[in-house]
Amino acid sequence: MGQEPLTEDKAFLPKPVNELLQNQDFHKLPLMIGVNNDEFGWLIPNVSKKFGSMYYMDTFMNYIKIITIFCEISSLLNTLKKNPQWIKLLADEYLGSSVDPIKIRDCFRELMADILFYIPVLSLAKFHKAPVYFYEFQQPLSMFQVKRPSYVGADHGDEIAFVFGLFTEKDNELCRTVMNYWGNFARTGSPNGPGLTPWPEYGSDVEYLGIGLEQKPGKNLKAEHYIFMTEKLPELVRSAQEKEHSEL
Repeated sequence: MGQEPLTEDKAFLPKPVNELLQNQDFHKLPLMIGVNNDEFGWLIPNVSKKFGSMYYMDTFMNYIKIITIFCEISSLLNTLKKNPQWIKLLADEYLGSSVDPIKIRDCFRELMADILFYIPVLSLAKFHKAPVYFYEFQQPLSMFQVKRPSYVGADHGDEIAFVFGLFTEKDNELCRTVMNYWGNFARTGSPNGPGLTPWPEYGSDVEYLGIGLEQKPGKNLKAEHYIFMTEKLPELVRSAQEKEHSEL
């Protein structure tokens, strides 16, 4: 229930991506992969004028209308568009019974980030049996903070500036840390090196590195939502479909 399958050209992609991953039919090379902690914070919602009033909506269903813009890049979102009754399952999981506009806004941002980024990326990390170094980037890029609402964290793409050295004096230390991690990985297949907080392999312990002003290893990133999206929600959907068919 992640992204739509990529085009199979029978050369670079000889089979569907999910099939290649499940069968481990790919080169087992070290992988560095991760997410930012506010992927749906500001940049992506504002790529379309249709999002102009997004942060002033006050109901979950109003937010759900936004989903239609992204349906072409996510099979789950496309499924929700065709089966709006399933939206309640997501609302119950992420929102509960809250009617607070701020919580509704933040829950929707988290939901969209999970669907578009966290769940697909975590799935890839779990399938990849070679060493995986997973990160959650947690530091907003200071040069953009004056243009964003104060609640926006590390937005989509923020980490790229730190990788390539596009930083202000405030970001200098973190930028050099990030460049060291990425440079080590490019040279050796491991981001670890002298003077850096040890970055654990993802592995069976599902460990990752939180990258911010301080680097902190963690475990089980988004574990509950991952289980809901990949196990519980598909089962609820199947049960609903079976019930519909039995009533025909």
